[in-house]
Amino acid sequence: MDKSNKIHISEDLVINKQYYGPMEKELTCIICGGILVDPILCSECENPFCSDCINEWIKKNNQCVMKCKAPFKSKAIQRMTRNIMDKVLIACKICNEEISLNNYPKHYKNCELDNKIIDCPFCSNCKLKAKDINKIDNNIILSSFPKINEQLIQLKEENVNLIEKLQSTNEINNKKMQEVNYEKEQIKSK
Repeated sequence: MDKSNKIHISEDLVINKQYYGPMEKELTCIICGGILVDPILCSECENPFCSDCINEWIKKNNQCVMKCKAPFKSKAIQRMTRNIMDKVLIACKICNEEISLNNYPKHYKNCELDNKIIDCPFCSNCKLKAKDINKIDNNIILSSFPKINEQLIQLKEENVNLIEKLQSTNEINNKKMQEVNYEKEQIKSK
């Protein structure tokens, strides 16, 4: 089994052991020995397995780990087990947030992606967490990249100069329009 893609939850990540302890056997995968992740049952013997573990097993052997007589058929876990899994809280290995055992696999995959270290898209010289890309504001970018800041200041100055020229041109045009209108009025009154 490709261990790098499988989420393994060890008992030390359980926060509220009062829910986990009495159900430890029902919440343990026979294959990996860890706490169940996205569990399914064998329809024959009703033993629970992590879905990744049993799917990998079935690729190699078309029968249950427990050597059931019939070919392996999966079955959903019982509602009672799902309810217990909702109460068992796991500390995320990445962010330490408390997540129910049922929701942990989805949270962990998202958390892993959000916290993945990537090259900075702005300069490629530094490293950032993927989730931080959307949090970067212009002030951080400008303080981090002096050349961009310098160009921005230059563009702002050019913009101010252009606005002043436009205002001056408008004033001249307004004066000329007033003169033209005055001359028209003079011609009409004659």
